Amino acid sequence: MIEKESECKRSDLLLPLRIQIRHLHNFVVLSEEGSLANAAERLHISKPPLGRQIKYMETALGVQLFDRTPSGMVLTEPGRELLAHAYRILDSCRVAEE
Repeated sequence: MIEKESECKRSDLLLPLRIQIRHLHNFVVLSEEGSLANAAERLHISKPPLGRQIKYMETALGVQLFDRTPSGMVLTEPGRELLAHAYRILDSCRVAEE
């Protein structure tokens, strides 16, 4: 029984690691655009899948990344922190590809 409990805890800790590079890229684009419609257009995808990706990230990380307002999407404090990390991760990926 103890093993099962520790396995559950380990899998809970690994949940955020399931965020993919494309999720980070889409998060960055949305933060730059400030609007789901504009970001989806820039990414050449529709709004529902982009919205689901952001919701998945928020669930996986356990924080709200954006405040949804009538005028658009505004980063929260955790969102701003993630944005700084996302830029560094994406820059590292670009360097690794070169």
